[in-house]
Amino acid sequence: MSLKLPLFCVKTLLFFSFLFIGSLIDSQATVYAGVYDSNYTLETEHFVIAYEYTETQDQAQKTADELENIIWEKEINDLGFKSPLRHQGDKFRVYIDDNNEAIKNPKVLGVTVASSDGEIYIAVSESITDWNTYIDTLAHEFFHVIQYRYLSPDGASFQGAPSSSFESGAVWIESKVYPEIDDYASYMNVFLTQPNGSIFLGARPGLSYWEYSLSIWVEWVQENLGTHVVNNFWQELYTLSTQEYDITNSFYPYLVYNRIISWENHTLLELFHKFTIANLNTDQNYAIGKNLNDVVPITTYNAYPVLNTGTNYVSLFGSRYFNFYPESSTGNLKFTLTGDPLVGYLISLVPLDSTGKILHEKVVTKLVTVGSSTGTIILENAQQYSKIIGIVSPVDYQFSDLDLSTEIFQIDKTFSFEADWVTEAPEKIILDKVTIPTISPYPDLSTTHKNYKAITYLTAKKVLQGYPDGTFGPDKSINRAEFFKIVVASLNINIDAQIYNNCYPDVHEEWFAPYICYGTEQGWIQGYPDGTFKPEQPVNKVEAIKMLLESRGISISDLNLLAYNIPPYTDTLTDEWYYPYLEIAYGLKLLEETGEMFNPDAYRNRAEVSEETFRLTTLLDAQKVTPYPIFYCSLVDEQVID
Repeated sequence: MSLKLPLFCVKTLLFFSFLFIGSLIDSQATVYAGVYDSNYTLETEHFVIAYEYTETQDQAQKTADELENIIWEKEINDLGFKSPLRHQGDKFRVYIDDNNEAIKNPKVLGVTVASSDGEIYIAVSESITDWNTYIDTLAHEFFHVIQYRYLSPDGASFQGAPSSSFESGAVWIESKVYPEIDDYASYMNVFLTQPNGSIFLGARPGLSYWEYSLSIWVEWVQENLGTHVVNNFWQELYTLSTQEYDITNSFYPYLVYNRIISWENHTLLELFHKFTIANLNTDQNYAIGKNLNDVVPITTYNAYPVLNTGTNYVSLFGSRYFNFYPESSTGNLKFTLTGDPLVGYLISLVPLDSTGKILHEKVVTKLVTVGSSTGTIILENAQQYSKIIGIVSPVDYQFSDLDLSTEIFQIDKTFSFEADWVTEAPEKIILDKVTIPTISPYPDLSTTHKNYKAITYLTAKKVLQGYPDGTFGPDKSINRAEFFKIVVASLNINIDAQIYNNCYPDVHEEWFAPYICYGTEQGWIQGYPDGTFKPEQPVNKVEAIKMLLESRGISISDLNLLAYNIPPYTDTLTDEWYYPYLEIAYGLKLLEETGEMFNPDAYRNRAEVSEETFRLTTLLDAQKVTPYPIFYCSLVDEQVID
């Protein structure tokens, strides 16, 4: 018998105590099950159904039909997840047998077990009397099989992952395979009753089924970005495991979500922010919302001023909700948060009308960055709303001293706040929105050019401009002066040309002088050993990457915690000075090169530089694509409208 690893996932029966209504009973069992023989088998194209008694034959046939025609069809063919079968002709074993050590626990419905020799099997209870519960369990457990295979594509050994990642995905798949069966909602509602826990918290002391309840986050990601993003999550988690990272730590699912969401031109911060608001009215904001509860604020206020000096415990990427009713017929609601300077907080005031509908266009939000410890937002004319919900979410942390052996998503962050009814008006922030033109502004730039969106966007932002003859020259090599003008201008920084000039013997008061002198002062660029800058010198690929990243606060010293895909390029060596920058640029999807050759010494042209700069500067809502608070897309206030 092969040695069994402690890699298992179970579907347990969720039920309510008749003594404590709403309290969930923990029914998870430790599983060390083995592959065992059976008296009878029934085969389909992809499955072998094993069972012990002739009385179970009808159940086995129905199980085979359901697995083959519904579950396989939906999870593999319709949703696009990888087949867990490694070789042509392989078949997957499913045991219907209450003698399995895990199934003997009366609260356990099914179990998926992975062994060190690469075998995976499902055992499911033959005593489940409700057919809907039975097939839901099959769908749940089969998705565990898919998850295991993502983490061990060769079958040699299995990689672990946080139980929250396993179970949240498996409950989510139930809503896709059997949307008419709403068992999944019972688990998702657990999160909605306790939203101060993190979407990355693996287990919550004193609250059962927490890891199952995080399926609501998977649902939100899938509904907003697509099923392929869930697929990408498991592929990227496997990628990290191949680079010797311990993916059982909840830090790595957090890092993976940061990355895969950025590939969709969105941000974790943006998606989580919308998630916290959507949970106030799930019927309005989820496709499956009719089966879900709404978050209920923990405290209601209708007299002002409010001074909340409580501890208000909350996780990183968890949320606290507070209910405010208007005090009078006129006025603005002012909310001031005081928190831990090591934590960054997202605070929102969300108005609702008399029907409970969220008025999304009226929501006000502020990001209190690490080191600030306090922040204020004001909702104008708040008396017109039926009520206002205040939401506080820690969304950033001082990661630089992080010990990855510790759990960073525990419910240990705190804050206090004040709220008052005032006549004070908020500071106006005007977003600069850019419409991509349907007619090219340059005669040599086609609207079908692969970099058209990047070039026209940066042109509209006055980061780029053409030549005196009106052309853009997308294929022309870019020199150091042109390149650094683009880099600095994309940061929306006002530079005084009277101060920034004459910083090199060959840089005086030319049009490019302020950008070069400012970048030199910031340490983003430097001259040559002879003291000159050589502004007309072309920029090669790796020089461009280094300067672009460092202008956003990224340097080699910041890379010790970052986990990115290894670039596939065969002509770039890991011991070269530029390799850390290349690695992070590749991981962030800044590069267009997809083949095996990168040609690091080749010159960058104007279109390529435009694309890389565009990808980095259009990250919305001060996107963080690493855990470092310094890596913000500085002063991002724009929205691209296609």
